[in-house]
Amino acid sequence: MFSPTLYTAVRRPLLEAETMPPWCYTSPDFYEREVERIFHREWNFIGRADRIPNPGDYFTLEFAGVPLVVVRGRDGAVRAFSNVCRHRGARIMSGEGNAKSLRCPYHSWNYALDGRLERAPEMHDTRGFDPGDYGLKPVRLETRGRAHVHQLRSGRRRADGVPGRSSGSDRSLPFRNDDLRVSPGV
Repeated sequence: MFSPTLYTAVRRPLLEAETMPPWCYTSPDFYEREVERIFHREWNFIGRADRIPNPGDYFTLEFAGVPLVVVRGRDGAVRAFSNVCRHRGARIMSGEGNAKSLRCPYHSWNYALDGRLERAPEMHDTRGFDPGDYGLKPVRLETRGRAHVHQLRSGRRRADGVPGRSSGSDRSLPFRNDDLRVSPGV
């Protein structure tokens, strides 16, 4: 499937080129390769800054299989997090709106708009439990003019300040995609 010989016709000059083979549009393996080689490495547009102008405004989306919530904090900063509760993996927010905090519907774990875990009911007697260890997992996000762009992996900045490709150990996600699956039925 990934042999270059299968794509010879695609690489011809524009006016002679053919479309990609049909399996490129339906293959889970091809999709995973695109996510790994394109969406995890490059900066991607995810929304306009004016979509969330006020503190507490948020919107959710799923990007390359990762559920995200983008929120404007009380300090005016725009942040993106995995939209998955650190307790039982439930989706925290849905759609868009305005909220004072981000609350999991499963056990009411409550996160501040900056991602800190503020409240974890029934966990106060749990030995070794430190709420500081259970904040939402941040996802790299930058605002460029009026657009929000994000990258699932951390990336380097070029000397001119423009985000660039990452390399080496910088490419590790701040979380594992397998950790971000939403619990069924929640």
